Amino acid sequence: MIVNTQLTFWLPGKCSPKVRPRASVINQSHSATIKKTKAHVYNCPRYKAWKNWAICSLYRQFLNQNKSNHQIPLEHIEILIVFVGKHRGDGENMVGAVLDSAVQANIITDDCLKNIPTGCWEHRCASNPKITGTLVLINPINPTLKKLNPVWEKWILSQTEEPPTLPKSSSRPKNNRQVS
Repeated sequence: MIVNTQLTFWLPGKCSPKVRPRASVINQSHSATIKKTKAHVYNCPRYKAWKNWAICSLYRQFLNQNKSNHQIPLEHIEILIVFVGKHRGDGENMVGAVLDSAVQANIITDDCLKNIPTGCWEHRCASNPKITGTLVLINPINPTLKKLNPVWEKWILSQTEEPPTLPKSSSRPKNNRQVS
């Protein structure tokens, strides 16, 4: 049984948007004949620092307000993320940073559609210009999918566009070593 109690989190300050990791290849020579290549993954230090702080803050806030004894991690939720005040960045990447932090703080199991069928984000200004932060509202829900609106379904069926034919993925084994 799901206790329908909203969880509210506040992350003060500017949210650091999720960044795509960069990789560089490092050649390592152990002898004249053996060369190994190793990928070095680089993440933005600002994003890493913000995310580590957000994970700790979300977890601490969850422990402080979990009086209804939600079983963690929460499996099915709806979420509203409100960016209050001065924020810059791509909305999708900012939401990704908040969701990744909530997953790593063990508040939610995963940020896939199955677990979060309903969610959105907003950017709002506060009456006090000194207020900047991220408000995260999480409601545990029952794992049922809503049916599509019949008007939308009728409209979709009236469309004639066909999806593209995508190439089939190759079924090569992951290990490409040749045996001689």
